[in-house]
Amino acid sequence: MKQNNLFKDGAQLKDSFAKGFFAMYGSISTVLKNTELIRYFIIPFLLNIIILLGVGYFAYTYLYSWISGYMTGESFLFKMLGFMIRIILVAMILLISTLIYSAVGSIVIAPFNDLISLRVEEKLTGVNFNEKFSFAAFASDMIRILKNIIKLLLLIVALNIPLSFINLIPVAGTILFSIISFLITAFFCGFNFFDFPLDRRRMGFWEKLKVTMKFKFTVMGLGTGFFIFSFIPVINFLGLNLGAVAATSIFIDTIRPFLKNAGEK
Repeated sequence: MKQNNLFKDGAQLKDSFAKGFFAMYGSISTVLKNTELIRYFIIPFLLNIIILLGVGYFAYTYLYSWISGYMTGESFLFKMLGFMIRIILVAMILLISTLIYSAVGSIVIAPFNDLISLRVEEKLTGVNFNEKFSFAAFASDMIRILKNIIKLLLLIVALNIPLSFINLIPVAGTILFSIISFLITAFFCGFNFFDFPLDRRRMGFWEKLKVTMKFKFTVMGLGTGFFIFSFIPVINFLGLNLGAVAATSIFIDTIRPFLKNAGEK
């Protein structure tokens, strides 16, 4: 599928932040309505516990302690500024932690999410893919996801470097930078989940990016929903898997009708 031939002419675009955001929570209903999907969540649930706890420990023990160690001073003004900076610092560390969790989890959980996404698509469309597990496919998934994450991280850095100059604007600059940086990160978190249904259409990285950019607010909404979901006790360990369910449901309902050639492998 060529990049310049991805979309149908005159197709009506339905791009909604709210749709992406609430799809994260609607995915729970999708799983409960199709209880046979639950068996695919058992191993990822256990792996997610290890990953999320590890990322949380790393963020608090190393990131927070390392950065806050530079903020020392006894004056009242410094303490006031330090308090404000710490609030922003905590928010940024939470954001970074979610990104790390999404990145690491996407690599480890990829084979399970690919299978979950495939089964959800079969349920929603009635199409039988007849794909079986193989170590070759497993290795291919791991390599593909790793390459995507490296490209995403490079893009995030490339976008945030020029944006960092916004911080030169007193007070408002820091707030504006935080909001824009959050939305960029939310987009790329959401992008990871759409990788599975788009990869089944044999799309390359830049084609996937072009498609998701068409639905950027929906993708940002899913990424934001995932970010908040990550802090809900217990069920947050299923966040990566439910994100794949949500993205697949959005793809079937909203994105697939917009594609010129949405044929399966």
